[in-house]
Amino acid sequence: MPINATLPTTTTMDEPPRWTPPVYDITKAPSTTHSFKLSSSSSNNSTNFARTAKIAPDGSSFIAQCEDHSLQLFDFPHFVAPGTPSSSLAFHYLLHQHHCFIDSNEAPSTSSSPRLNLKQGSPVVDFAWFPSASKLDPATYCFVSSVRECPVKLLDASTGKLRASYRIVDHRERQIAPNSLAFTYSGERLYCGFEDAIEVFDVGCPGEGIRRHTSPSKKSKDGLKGIVSALAFSASHSVSDDAIFAAGSLTPIPGNIALYSDAGGEALMFLGGGPRAGVTQLQFNLYRPHMLYAGYRGNANGLIYSWDIRSRIDTPVAIYDGRPSGQSLDEPSPAPNQKLRFDMDIGGRYIGAGNWGGEVVLFNAEKVEAELEATAEEMAMEDDVPVIQVQPELRFKAHDDTVAAVTFQPWRAEMLTVSGSRHFDSGEEDEDTSDEEEDSPHEAGRLGPKVLDNSIKLWSLAPPAFAPLEETSASIPPEEPPLTTPPLATLSEPSVSPATDYTSALPPRSPSISPSTNTSHSATLEWELDLD
Repeated sequence: MPINATLPTTTTMDEPPRWTPPVYDITKAPSTTHSFKLSSSSSNNSTNFARTAKIAPDGSSFIAQCEDHSLQLFDFPHFVAPGTPSSSLAFHYLLHQHHCFIDSNEAPSTSSSPRLNLKQGSPVVDFAWFPSASKLDPATYCFVSSVRECPVKLLDASTGKLRASYRIVDHRERQIAPNSLAFTYSGERLYCGFEDAIEVFDVGCPGEGIRRHTSPSKKSKDGLKGIVSALAFSASHSVSDDAIFAAGSLTPIPGNIALYSDAGGEALMFLGGGPRAGVTQLQFNLYRPHMLYAGYRGNANGLIYSWDIRSRIDTPVAIYDGRPSGQSLDEPSPAPNQKLRFDMDIGGRYIGAGNWGGEVVLFNAEKVEAELEATAEEMAMEDDVPVIQVQPELRFKAHDDTVAAVTFQPWRAEMLTVSGSRHFDSGEEDEDTSDEEEDSPHEAGRLGPKVLDNSIKLWSLAPPAFAPLEETSASIPPEEPPLTTPPLATLSEPSVSPATDYTSALPPRSPSISPSTNTSHSATLEWELDLD
C-alpha cells in the first residue's frame, strides 16, 4: 500500500514529523479504485442520488447527503489495515499523543454499501464533520446536521445516536434549520448561518446560542443581506489570534461575501467583483490562508472565484472555469440551482470540481497563485488589474450525469466524486430545483424525476511508480504520560436521554493544527501539533 508521506529519519518529542502532501499525477485521467452504492428507502433505488459528500478529517469514511432525506455513512476500504503502515503517519503522531491506537481486531472495510443509513424526517440542508473527527478516537468521531424545522443535531458517526442538539428559534418560536454550518478549527464553537443572522454555539453547552445579526434590520440595506448560505474559517497561525471567517449570502448581488472576526462585531470587509449570483460554497486555502475561493449558483454555476484578502478585495484575482468544454462564460447553466461542490487538496495546490456534463476538472491553483505573487509589485502600480481566467489542467469524463461534488482524500492521492440530478420529461416542469426548498417525494399520479447516474466513485491520482514508504520505529515517538483534558461544562438543557452521561457524549476540544509560518511556495509543509 503506497503512502504519500515522508518523515525524517529521527524524530523527537520536541520535533514534530515533517509531512508532505500527497503526490498527484494530473497528466492523465485517473483510474477508478472503488465504487459505492447508495441505500434507498423505496423499492426503486435509481431515483435516489447523493447531493454532496464530505470526507472525515482522518480520511477513514465519508458522509453522503442524499435525495431521499438521508445521511449515509460509508467506510473507505483501505483505512489503516492491521499490520500495514498508516495512511498518515503524521496523523498517527497526533493520535499517539492522545493515546488513541488501532484496534488490532478491526479489519478494513471492503463493503460498497453504507455502514449507517440515517433517515431524516425532512430534507437535509447541510452537515459538517467535527474538525478532528477520527474513527480511532470515538470521542471526536461525530458530525452535525441541519434538517428542516429541527434543531441542529450532533450525531455519533459510529452509531448514529444523538449526542446533543442546538436550538435556533425565531420570534414565533419556530425551529430554524441553518443553511450553513462551520466549526472553528479548535472545535469549541459551532457557527450556523440562516436569514440575516449567524447563531454561535458553544459545542460543550448544547441548548441555545448567541445570535450575530449580519444586517441591522429587515429594511436596512447595510450589512450582509439574505440567507447566509456558506461559512468558512481561515486557518490561523497562532491560537492567540482571533479567527477570521467568511460568510456568503444567496442574495444575487456582487458584494454578497463578507469577512468577520470570531471575536464579534460588524463585518471587517466585503469582497467585490463577484457575479450577481447566490453563494453556495466558501473555502480558504489551508496553506495560503489569505486566498479565499467561492462557488455560486445561477448564471455563475460552474465557476470558482478567488480573492486575495490581503490586498485586492474589490475584485477577484482569478476565475476558475469548471464548465463543460466548449461552453462560454456568458452561456447560461442548464442546472442553475443545483449546488456543485468543489474542493482543494490539503496541500493547497489543486482544486477539483465537477460540472453538469459529467466531467471532473482539476486546476493547479499553486501555479496560478505563484504567478500572482511574482507580479504582485508590478500589478500594485496599475489601476485596472485584469482577472486571470484559469482553464483546467486536466479534464475527464467521470459520470453520465451531473458531478455534484468532488472531494479529496486528506492523506492519500485519491479523490471522491458523486453524481446525480433530477431529470423531468419535456412535458413536465421542474418547479422545485432549489436545494433549500426541495422535497423528493412526488405527488400521487405524477411522474417522478429520473436520475441518469447516481454512482459514487473513488479515483486514484497517485503516480504509477510511487514507491511504498516503510514504517520505522521512528515513525511514532515514545509514549508520554497521559494528557489531562479539561472538563466540559455541565449541560443546562439536556437534549439526549436522561440516562446518558452528557459530558462524555460531547467531543473533546480539538488540538490546534496549523501550518508553519513559512510563506514560501514549497510543497513541503511542517505541521505543528499544539496539544495544550
